[in-house]
Amino acid sequence: MRRALRLLPAAWLVLLLLLPVAGWALGARQSNLENRPPTPLPDLNRGTLQREETFAQLDKALVDRLPLRQHAIEARGRLAVDLFHDSPNQDVVIGRDGWLYYRPELQACTPDFRPAADPADAAEIVARTLVASGRRAGVLVAGSKISTHPQDLRGLDDEAVRCVQRLEARIHDRLRRTPGGLDVQAPLETLERRGEPTFLRSDTHWNAAGRETFVRAVLDRIRPGLAREVGLGRGPQIDRPGDLGPFLGLERTDRDATVRTLRTPSRPFPAGDVLLVGDSQLDRSMLTQVGTASIRDRVLPGQPDCTWPQVDTGTCDTKMQRARTIVTEIVGRNVRDFVHVCWRPVSLVGGELRGGRAAAWERTDGAPQDRRAVTLGADGQALARVRTAGPDVRAVPRLLRIPLRTLPAAPAGAPPSVVGMAQEPQAGPASPCGTPAQTVEGGFLYLPVPAGRRASDLVVRLTGPAGTVVGRPEELLLDGRARVAR
Repeated sequence: MRRALRLLPAAWLVLLLLLPVAGWALGARQSNLENRPPTPLPDLNRGTLQREETFAQLDKALVDRLPLRQHAIEARGRLAVDLFHDSPNQDVVIGRDGWLYYRPELQACTPDFRPAADPADAAEIVARTLVASGRRAGVLVAGSKISTHPQDLRGLDDEAVRCVQRLEARIHDRLRRTPGGLDVQAPLETLERRGEPTFLRSDTHWNAAGRETFVRAVLDRIRPGLAREVGLGRGPQIDRPGDLGPFLGLERTDRDATVRTLRTPSRPFPAGDVLLVGDSQLDRSMLTQVGTASIRDRVLPGQPDCTWPQVDTGTCDTKMQRARTIVTEIVGRNVRDFVHVCWRPVSLVGGELRGGRAAAWERTDGAPQDRRAVTLGADGQALARVRTAGPDVRAVPRLLRIPLRTLPAAPAGAPPSVVGMAQEPQAGPASPCGTPAQTVEGGFLYLPVPAGRRASDLVVRLTGPAGTVVGRPEELLLDGRARVAR
C-alpha cells in the first residue's frame, strides 16, 4: 500500500503529460484563449535549431496548442473568480456582483502613458478648427467604465481612480462649452443615477442604454431631429459575449439588447458628406451589423468611416477633406493617442481658413532678426517664437499658421526634404496638435495656442535643409465662427 502511495505522484505526472499528447495525436486542437493570438510555430532549419530562442518559442507555441489547456485555464479562472473573488489577470479587476473592470483605463494617469499635452485643449482645438472651416463637427471623448459606473468598482487605487475621473470630467466639461464639441457623459450619468447601468457587466463597452444615448447624440448632431426621424430605439434582447472574459480564461456573457432604426432618412446625404472617425465604441454602436445592416448603412448609406490608426497614417486624409460633417469619438483611456494624432485634422483643414492677422518672428538663438521670415543656416536649425500683433494671451484658442516659402530639393537618391517643428515651451506643457513636419513647399506648419496661454511662450525649434525659408506667421482666432466662405 505504501509503495502504491509513493508511486502516485509519478503516475499523476505521466498522466498529465500523456493525455494532452494523446489528444494531439487524435486530432484535438486548442482554440484561441486569453484574448491574444497563439504563439506562432518557429521556422525550423539547420540555422534556427542552433539558437536557444527557437526552442523557447517552440515551447510556448506547443503549450498554447495543447488539448485540455482550455479546461485547465477555465478551471483556474473559476477557482480564482468564484472561490477567491480574485482575478488571474492583472489587467482585469473583479468588482462587486460579478462586474469586471479594465485596469488599463487608468493609464492616462500613469507616468509612462500620461499625455504630452492637455487632452481637453486638444479636443477643443480640433472641434473649433473644424467649425472654423465651415464644417459641422462633433468631437467626443467616451468616458471610461471606471468613471461612468464606479459604484461596483473595488480593488483599484482610489487616488488613481480619482485622477482618471478628474481628467475625464475636465474633458467632458470643456466639450460641453466648445463649438463643435459633443458630450454624452451627462445623459449617461443621469441614467446611472436612476439605477440604469450604461456599461455591460463583463465588457469594456456600453450596453444598449449607452449605445442608444451615443447614437442619438451623433445622429442629431449630423442633422437635428435625425434620430427621431429614423425611429432610433432598442430592439430584441440578445446574449452578448463579454470582451473581458477571455482575459480570465472564462466565457462571460451579458444580457443586452440591440439598438436599431426603423426608417431611412427622408433626405439622403450626398456620398462622402459625413465622416465617422472612432474606435471600438463607435464601431459597436454604429458600424456593427444589426439584423441585415448597421445603423450607418441604414441611415448614412455611402458615408465613410476611419479608425484613428488610419488618421495617423494619412489614409483618411481625402475622406476628411471631402466631408462636410465630421464626427470623431475616442475612448478615455486612449486620449494620449488622440493628443498624438490631433495635428492631422487641424493641418488638413487649416489651409481653408481666412481672416488671419499677420504676426512676426523673434529669433531666440542670437541669430539676426527678420520679423518676416526665418532662414535656416548651415546647421539646418533655428530657435524662434511668434509675436502676435494683438494681445499675447486670448480668451479663445488660436492657430498660428506658418507658411513654408522655400524648401531646397534633396540631393538625387536622398530622402525628400523635410522641415520639422518641435516645441520648447518656456512655461507650461507643449501645445497640442502642432504640425510636427512639412514636406511641401507652399504648405503650412500649424502651432495652436490654447486659450489663456501666451503665444510668446511657445518657442519652436525649426529644422531642415540649409536655405529653407519659413515665412511670416499669421494668427487665426478660433472663436466659434466659420472662417471660410462656402
